[in-house]
Amino acid sequence: MGEFVKVATLSEIEPGKRKSVWVEGQRVLLLNIDGKLYACDESCPHRECSMAKGDLEGKVIVCPCHYAKFDLETGEIVQEPTKYPPTPPLPVHEVKIDGWDVLVSLNLKADYA
Repeated sequence: MGEFVKVATLSEIEPGKRKSVWVEGQRVLLLNIDGKLYACDESCPHRECSMAKGDLEGKVIVCPCHYAKFDLETGEIVQEPTKYPPTPPLPVHEVKIDGWDVLVSLNLKADYA
């Protein structure tokens, strides 16, 4: 994990909301699902489509381009993209709350490369 970086305040990402932010030069998508915050790469690892408009199925996000589904807790693939070769997992990042501040630490694990 990288360093924690302040990216938002809790009031900016209320339950049911999402927000794209920059963390150390990387575009990250913050999501508030039932009061729990998740962070993942804003680009799908399959073809780099924006996940910002992806549908949610509980804690699973659906890529709006080719319908790959990813678990927001682990980044694991729940469903491969439609009619395309397999995709790598979606990089997910650690979120920490400090008072009213939302902080994100990039997951720099080599298995996402």
